[in-house]
Formats: sequence, structure tokens, C-alpha cells
Amino acid sequence: MLHAAKSLPWGSIALAILLASAFATAEPSGNSPPAQDLRSDPRFQEVIDFGALDLPRLQAVIFGVTNEVRARHGKKSVRRNALLEIAASGHASRMVEGGFFSHRDPEPELETLAMRVALAGVANGKPAENIATAFAIRYEHGKRVFVIDKERGLFSLTRGGEPIAFHTYLSFADALLAQWMDSPGHRANILSDNAVELGCGAAPYRKDGFPKFMAVQVFQFFAPVQELSGT
Repeated sequence: MLHAAKSLPWGSIALAILLASAFATAEPSGNSPPAQDLRSDPRFQEVIDFGALDLPRLQAVIFGVTNEVRARHGKKSVRRNALLEIAASGHASRMVEGGFFSHRDPEPELETLAMRVALAGVANGKPAENIATAFAIRYEHGKRVFVIDKERGLFSLTRGGEPIAFHTYLSFADALLAQWMDSPGHRANILSDNAVELGCGAAPYRKDGFPKFMAVQVFQFFAPVQELSGT
């Protein structure tokens, strides 16, 4: 499912402001290796353990693959921005916790992307957002499956067969970007010449036993992010 326009719970405006204050001067979590190192870095080749997730690593590799995709289409790299990552991570977590999938948050103070970016500490927000739900296992939606252990998220494509493998951090990011690139609106955001900075967020959840992620990209267009004074 798609929509264009360390996980952080945004349960209220007060908490959102607290998060913005705490992270406004922080560097982006995880590491963002150069594109040439992304495919050879063993950290991103590790299989996702849904019970011991490294969300900063996942968010870093989603960012890295986004720049790979841009490079393949002749676009300049975008820079990773900590404040945009706060907005992206916060919205991913809010969607999981609130059980909704939308660019609009039911919480009035967090309703729009512009509000969320401002609460994260961005003074000059010109944002665009991609959201998606994606499987943590190598499964295509709609295929028939047989349950092995629903609580552990184990399913097979054949009766008595091997469990469907979990993604690696890198293969998940590849699948997610392919999903977004198949949608014109999401593709336009990813390949926009106006995009200059990006923050990526992800939050885990289960649906009908399937291990999944809410994933969010928040782009800044036209000019680099300027931090709100006092944050």
C-alpha cells in the first residue's frame, strides 16, 4: 500500500515538541555510507531480525538506496537531514500506533506534513512525503500462503515448505524503493530536481501475522533545511 504527497512515538503535541528539541541538533541516526559502499557493507547484508530490529540501520539504507535510484536516473544526491528524519520516523510510528495510513494524522496538532515538519524544528519547510506499507519478508501481496507459526511471522508458499525468508536490510530497501518507483506520484518525489534533503523513517508492526513496516520519506524541496531558533 502506498501514498505520496530509532522509532519515535508522537502521541501528542507536547511529545512532538520534546522530540524536536531533543534531536534538533543531532546528526542523523545510523550511518549513511557512500553509494559505492552500500552494496559491499556487510551490515546491510544481514537478515532482518524482527525481534531485534536496528531501525537506524534500516533508515540509513533506505536513504542510501534512494540516492542510488536518483543516480541511476541522472539526478543529484540528496543530503540526509536529522530534522526530516524526526518527522518521517514520527509519522511512521504514529501510523502504526494509531492504526491509520494517511498523510493526515488524526491528532489536530500533527494533522499535516507541514505541521509535523515544523514541530520537528524546520523553519523553512517545503516538504513532500512518500508513505508505504511493506513486508519484512520476501513475499508479494496476494500470493497464497500456508501458516507455519503466525506469532513468529512464519509462512510458506507451499504446504509443508520452507518459511518465506526475511529480507536483509538492503533487500528490504530495494523492494521498498521499487514499490515507490512503480507509482507515478512517489516516483516524481524521489526523482524531483527540486529535492535537496531527505529523512527516512520506518516502524514495525504485524498484520494478520505478517511482519511489516510503515515506511516514510520526507523530502525538503528548493533550499536546505533551516533550523528553527530555540530548538
